[in-house]
Amino acid sequence: MFNARTSLAVIAIAGSLGFAGCGDDDDETTTTTTSGATGATGASGAALSTDLAAQGNEICKQGDEELNQVFSELQNAKPTEQEELITNEVIPNIQGQIDDLRDLSDSEELASALDNAESILDDLEADPASLFEGDAFADVNEELSAIGLDDCAD
Repeated sequence: MFNARTSLAVIAIAGSLGFAGCGDDDDETTTTTTSGATGATGASGAALSTDLAAQGNEICKQGDEELNQVFSELQNAKPTEQEELITNEVIPNIQGQIDDLRDLSDSEELASALDNAESILDDLEADPASLFEGDAFADVNEELSAIGLDDCAD
């Protein structure tokens, strides 16, 4: 969903693009991880079960494959076409992943991460060019990784 590899493809395409980007904000965060009976680990025991995490990661893998195709189209697109692709392809793809992930679990931690992602999408809908302005999904990626959705946060 908020894939760094996908973001790097966007960065390569449009120069300073960042989706789930690179860089360090110099804030240190300490996370305590635990391992439950399922073997899944995450922040303070908030991980999804192994089965749910596998299903969620598959949703993100499929969505990212589609996004990679869109990002390849961005390479030769004019700015107005890029905005159209973001509005008509990128945002709906990510929203679809969010919706599918919500259907998996009513976990508070997952809901929080997805609420944050939807807030970012709202901003992106209002200003599609903001996709090119930084690392908007970094915090969401950390939340998703902490609950076992590493493929959603890569």
